[in-house]
Amino acid sequence: MSMWIRESTSAYSWAKRIRQGYGYMWWTLPEDTWGPNAFYASGYGGQIIAIVPSKRLVVVQTVDLNQNPNGVRTSAFIDLLKEIALASP
Repeated sequence: MSMWIRESTSAYSWAKRIRQGYGYMWWTLPEDTWGPNAFYASGYGGQIIAIVPSKRLVVVQTVDLNQNPNGVRTSAFIDLLKEIALASP
């Protein structure tokens, strides 16, 4: 992992309610659930990219805001990501 990726995906503040850290525009996921170095970026309306190295997994969600003007909640994506990770070897 490059120094920039490691630095930008390290948590510098914490959201205790959701057990996630925040780095340079990246959210970090708890290691006990996701393995080491798992992180995601969340954009407007539910545009998200997540990287889970322990599962060799990259998941991207795009949302057509013309069809779904309210977007998709990040928590719904995280729930789906958990299901995908559980099904991954």
